[in-house]
Amino acid sequence: MARTSTVKVSLRLKDKVVVITGAGSGIGRSIAERFSAEGAKVVIVDIDEKGLKDTFSRVEQYAPSLSIRTDVSVSSQVNDMVKQTISRFGRIDVLVNNAGIEMSGTVVSLKESEWDRVMDVNLKGTYLCSRFVIPHMTQTGGGSIVNMSSDLGISPIPNVAAYAATKGGIIALTKAMAKDHAKDKIRINCLAPGPIETPLLRRFQPEHILKIITEVLLPMGRLGTPEEVAKAALFLASEDASFITGTVLTVSGGLVG
Repeated sequence: MARTSTVKVSLRLKDKVVVITGAGSGIGRSIAERFSAEGAKVVIVDIDEKGLKDTFSRVEQYAPSLSIRTDVSVSSQVNDMVKQTISRFGRIDVLVNNAGIEMSGTVVSLKESEWDRVMDVNLKGTYLCSRFVIPHMTQTGGGSIVNMSSDLGISPIPNVAAYAATKGGIIALTKAMAKDHAKDKIRINCLAPGPIETPLLRRFQPEHILKIITEVLLPMGRLGTPEEVAKAALFLASEDASFITGTVLTVSGGLVG
């Protein structure tokens, strides 16, 4: 099909095979769209079947794509997702660990089951996807992994104890993985977005809080967009960042440096 996007592209990921988790909406969907427009063969992964279908319809116009429903917290499902990807495309060049959930609460108010679920999806999911993908990257000469943290993993606000713990953990995990796998020619970096206009943000932040954030706290005076995060992810995933590994890139409009 002919290209319909008006996004200026340079095909920085031409023929690269990219796995993106949490691609059914928000930031993950924008990354999938941007990467596919840049020439990548995109494997979109999410637990939400409707979201997967919607994203797939947006990316299939650019290059061969694959949609796989996966709970990233379940080892057998992640293993199967990676096997399907290798069966279809033969390799994995880029992994974007974007899947994540948020639950409000302190360590006192959160139920243990809620704490465990946030840990399982956000932190364990990053571990599992990396664990099953890295051996394939090593066999084919290297690759790039982009992990999704948050400004709240650097400077938490009240009432997000579990979410902040996972996002801080992802930063530490990124730095450890980068040192472990540099010898395998795998670059591993991390994005830490600030307040981004997504369904997730709208679900967990009331309108009056968002007004305070944009008008008082954010130096740029506005929320970020998923497309802006996708551009940062593209930089880290591409050869433009060929000598960058173990870093945390904040995309927060000046809120967190």
